[in-house]
Amino acid sequence: NVSQLRGVQGTVAAIDQSTVKYDTNADGSVNYNSVTMGGSNATAPVTVHNVAPGVAGTDAVNVNQLNATSAGLNNRINALGDKVDANTRMLSGGIAASAAMAVVTPVEPGRYHVSGAVAGYNGQAGIGFNLLKRSENGQTTLHAGVGWATGGSKAIVRVGFGFSFD
Repeated sequence: NVSQLRGVQGTVAAIDQSTVKYDTNADGSVNYNSVTMGGSNATAPVTVHNVAPGVAGTDAVNVNQLNATSAGLNNRINALGDKVDANTRMLSGGIAASAAMAVVTPVEPGRYHVSGAVAGYNGQAGIGFNLLKRSENGQTTLHAGVGWATGGSKAIVRVGFGFSFD
């Protein structure tokens, strides 16, 4: 019966359009390296559902895997940013502490001189103290300073020597 044959032919054509199949080469042979999904509208995008997580390097990844990787990368970037911020605070504190160690002014021979200062840099504050001793003959000085700052900085110390001449 021709009408039954045409009905079967239409059903087969509909099934052929709705299945995933290998592409064909120009000579009509099957290309087992290429699959196009989308039926008669093969240029339209296709969503593949219920995809298992990829295991091998050549497997496709699913959205869960991609989101997990993205979240992990974001966490590492945020942690790095936190470290950069902490280092910036520490360095800014060190700069403030260095600035707070005021230049020691000369004093009369044989005398001591103590000075202190505060300073700030990039939102961090520092405090410093200095001590100077001038020799009895007035030609040499020995001076030392120490400074501390906010921002997690360590104490800064310095020691210096000076010599006066004509």
